[in-house]
Amino acid sequence: MQLIRKNIDKIIPFLIIGLLVSDFITSVVYKLSLFSFYRYSGAFKLVFQIIMSLVIIFNYKSLSRLHKVTIGIIILFIISQINIDSSSYDFMYHISRGNIYFFNRYLYILIFILFLNSIKIPSISFQKGYNYLEVLLFINCLVIIFGILFEINIFKSYESTPRFGYAGLFSKPEEAGFIYCIAIIYNYYYWSLNKSKTNLIKVAVFIATILVLGQKKMFLFVALLICMHLLFQVKYKKFFRVIIPVLGLIVIIFNKKIFSYLISHSSFWTRIYQEKGLLSTLTSTRSDLVKNVIIYIKANWDTYNFIFGGIDFNKYKVEFEAFDLYIFLGIFGLLFYYYFIKTFFYKNLDNLKRRLVFTLFLTSFLGGGLLLSVTATLLLYIVINKVMVVNDNE
Repeated sequence: MQLIRKNIDKIIPFLIIGLLVSDFITSVVYKLSLFSFYRYSGAFKLVFQIIMSLVIIFNYKSLSRLHKVTIGIIILFIISQINIDSSSYDFMYHISRGNIYFFNRYLYILIFILFLNSIKIPSISFQKGYNYLEVLLFINCLVIIFGILFEINIFKSYESTPRFGYAGLFSKPEEAGFIYCIAIIYNYYYWSLNKSKTNLIKVAVFIATILVLGQKKMFLFVALLICMHLLFQVKYKKFFRVIIPVLGLIVIIFNKKIFSYLISHSSFWTRIYQEKGLLSTLTSTRSDLVKNVIIYIKANWDTYNFIFGGIDFNKYKVEFEAFDLYIFLGIFGLLFYYYFIKTFFYKNLDNLKRRLVFTLFLTSFLGGGLLLSVTATLLLYIVINKVMVVNDNE
């Protein structure tokens, strides 16, 4: 504990560097099959979680609302697991890659906030940590460019498929996408306030990066960001508040022709479209997974499951944020995370910051992956609540 106090200003930079570098190592070791063990990112997160938990326990003084919420969600999870057939419940499976593993990913951000509430970290430490984040993101941009130019397999998002995409050193393209989105939000926010060319260039570079990750939800994020900018931030926003709904209606009417043209240059998505149709292609076959979950629910769920959830999440998760929360933790789970997001990601934000956060969560709601990403969720909390601390209000 004394060691933590002496190095308290280095905790956040260490955490951010550790999260990204351990993921880079995981990606390279796994893709090159260098060693049998490759979960270095998970090991780093677990060790840091243990340290955070010890700090929380050591500095505990009274039961705060967040303590109660954390205990409540743990109890909710235990109830949801009781609803699963205990005769087939493989405890080691659920710890390593099943329900306990996924629940811990949801829980991690709560432990992190409790940790920050237990110690006083200098505000400059958060800014330093973010600066290191951007350095690592720019390094990864160079790696992506290198990968595209020379078609290097280990830098691809989907190295074992013909699907296009380059994530560079990141092991998960969806997580990489959300991390870059957070950097876009930060730089767009300060560009809007200060009209800094440096921030604008960073926004352009990071947008270009997420568009080559091979993730359709990143195109959605960019489209939503552009719409938000035109509707609220430009001089002629009243004009765009008329024209954007009209363009949206045109897209809806001619959706098949437009989408057929957009995917015509990709043999992978053309094949999916021809075999499974428009909805499956738009949702990356998630709509098919939803059908499978509905069949399972009809066959196995009782009334209490709709309240508390209860399913093999690794097998049935769909990657629609709200839908996944519902099948995992039921109605109570949805209510909890509504409260959590409202309290820790929307409270005391100015209008612009609130719109940017909403854009990111809407992208995740339709594409999934944000709340299950420990790294992205932690970085979002740090950037929104600790780094972007300008009090300007529209």
